[in-house]
Amino acid sequence: MKKLQIVFDVDGVLADTQTEVLNRYNSEYGLQLSLEDITCWDLTRIQKPGTDVIKYFTQPGFFACLKPIKGSQEIVDCLAAAVDELFVATSSPIEGLADKALWVRKYFPQIPPENIILITRKDMLLGDIILDDALHNLYPTNFRFPIVFDQPWNKSGKGLIRAYDWYHFFEIVQKIREDYSYDKLLNKRNENATK
Repeated sequence: MKKLQIVFDVDGVLADTQTEVLNRYNSEYGLQLSLEDITCWDLTRIQKPGTDVIKYFTQPGFFACLKPIKGSQEIVDCLAAAVDELFVATSSPIEGLADKALWVRKYFPQIPPENIILITRKDMLLGDIILDDALHNLYPTNFRFPIVFDQPWNKSGKGLIRAYDWYHFFEIVQKIREDYSYDKLLNKRNENATK
């Protein structure tokens, strides 16, 4: 079996960060925003005048209370069993660095602590696969297979393989193991979309 180097983002990919942000934001400001209201990656563009949606990222314990996205633990476990090299690459305000690293270690113990990379410039990394929800982390890239994890804020991304959930991502990884090229995967996705 082909061994792959796979890099995961945390927020919006492994962790359901945006749901927790919206819960706190809606509660504090008496609003009713949903995930579908987040139409771009930059949360400050959806906040109402006189409010602050970003401050939650710097609150002690914020990252520690996040829930894993459905299927993420199961699929990461399957990939670890396949002896793939698994990494996390994520950025964070300095106040949340320790919480985020501890969160990854708690929910994804298959990822070695030395493979947790705290970085803003993901274009500096390289490997086989990167799974990210932020389009700016996928263009440009040094990864053979940049894959966008489907979220409301990245619908405008074109020309990328899109994983609609963790189970779909696992299917994509299996195709990569079968020596599919990026173009072949993209063409197959486009064919399925027109059916």
